[in-house]
Amino acid sequence: MHTAVGALDSLFQNQQVARANSIAYAYDVTGDSGDSQRGFHDDNDCNASATICKLLQSHNLTNVFVAVSHHHNGQHLGKLRLDNIRRVAAEAIKLLNT
Repeated sequence: MHTAVGALDSLFQNQQVARANSIAYAYDVTGDSGDSQRGFHDDNDCNASATICKLLQSHNLTNVFVAVSHHHNGQHLGKLRLDNIRRVAAEAIKLLNT
């Protein structure tokens, strides 16, 4: 978990990310002792992190932290919001596999 918190702290050093309306993330980390820790956080963006977490599990990824930030300027995107989060997370995961 400390690794995930460190990654999130580093992420907030980026000014665009720091100004985002929402940052949803999920992680799966295996420690030196073999203990696995999974977690996710929606940042008040319902189901966003669960979407990312499902992608991590479906690709059997470990020792990974994926975060998606977005700005919405007050416009509600509905289902499109989760579609965009899923697409961006999937692109990040694809980069991890290359």
